[in-house]
Amino acid sequence: MLSACTGLKSAVETTPPPVPDGGATSDDDDDDDTIDGDAGDVTPPDAGEPPADFECDKDEWTKPTKTRSECNPREVRLVEETSTILTTGIAIAVTPAGRVGISYNTEESQEQGRFHLAHFTPKTSGFTKPEVIERPALPYFHDGMRSRLAATAPDTLHVLTYDVDDVDLVGKLRSTTLVDGKKPLTEPEVVGDSISGDSRISFAVAPDGTAYAMARVAIDATKAKLTAAKREPGGAWTPLADVPEMGLGLLPREAPGIGASALHVDPAGKLHLLFHYNDGIQVSTPRYHTYAATKWTFRKTVDNPATDGVTGYDPHLATFGNRRYALYFYRKAIQDPPQKADLRLATWTGEDRAQIEIVDQGIAAPEQDHPRYAAAMAIDKYGLVHLAIVRPTAANRAYLEYRRQQRIPGGGTKWLSDVVAPEVLGESADAHVALTVDDDARPHIAYRSGADSRVYYATRFDR
Repeated sequence: MLSACTGLKSAVETTPPPVPDGGATSDDDDDDDTIDGDAGDVTPPDAGEPPADFECDKDEWTKPTKTRSECNPREVRLVEETSTILTTGIAIAVTPAGRVGISYNTEESQEQGRFHLAHFTPKTSGFTKPEVIERPALPYFHDGMRSRLAATAPDTLHVLTYDVDDVDLVGKLRSTTLVDGKKPLTEPEVVGDSISGDSRISFAVAPDGTAYAMARVAIDATKAKLTAAKREPGGAWTPLADVPEMGLGLLPREAPGIGASALHVDPAGKLHLLFHYNDGIQVSTPRYHTYAATKWTFRKTVDNPATDGVTGYDPHLATFGNRRYALYFYRKAIQDPPQKADLRLATWTGEDRAQIEIVDQGIAAPEQDHPRYAAAMAIDKYGLVHLAIVRPTAANRAYLEYRRQQRIPGGGTKWLSDVVAPEVLGESADAHVALTVDDDARPHIAYRSGADSRVYYATRFDR
């Protein structure tokens, strides 16, 4: 437990909004709690007009020279020459000083894995090659099997890793930092221990340095729970109340990706949580909470109140002012082949019902227990949504798409779309993607391509 022990589609489609909650109840639920607290707590500053944007059509970002010269500033760079084996994820963060950090793992054998942290400052197209920090690989130990990154001013990268002992498959959450790009990383602090199984983790750090970490922890052979911890600047990690979602448990045998979570701290310091909850075999929902005083507020089931399929796979969460944004995949139950999935974006304020936009549909999903799609989301200072999507088109084929909103006359938005890389899946090697956006509304995309088992960084140098 956590403890203080040290086909591109851009048209907007909607589905009927769900009721605030339609999932299974829990003995820990309190019907008197509010769902989302005060809806009038954050007013974003007026950032003015966003920079001009346009699509690059078939000029993939991986092309060194584009058909349209104005697309040349959109580039992809190799992060590390060495191939990454059996990578389980990737993360990215950018400090206010412009330093990009990318973390990932490579499983060198069934008994040993190594954590990597690449960092660099890509201010111009000819930026210095990334420096890759590797923690020493220990026998029978998987260092950084999963990792998450965050950044604070002026130039600090915060790292959370899930490190697993191969002997008993029990792991620890540990946190460390890279300050001003100077090695070594600070001495790791234990956030939580005795975390068994293939845990999912999430991480968020407020501008003042207050950090939050979460992990899925197995209770027994049939149940798991989400447990979290907090560290204030200069303090130690202390536990937060567990998320009150016992129900049928959170084990992956019920539906893929169960217990995956996304933490977010808004400018007012409120902690938000979105996670993937299962209501039964191949039935799941995305659930949302905030943390108030000493406990999590009453749940909000964002989508799928009828529990018709797997909804909430690969969850991502962001806020802008009082509006919440949740991104996740949906795969309807009992489909005739070929099976397909949707990518959905839910938005709401306060206790309002979420409005659901189908960002993409018809995504190839032949293996319900091992989805090969993935996505990432960020909101820029103008309130526009940016997405990076691993978009399968067939069993072992997928491209990486960068999709973002653009304002249109009348106050609405439309989606613009570019292909970053045309092929990112391998026969048995998955792709992973992470995304952040800096204060210039410039995207920073990290991805591990299953096509060649290498890690790449994509950005644009025209903003």
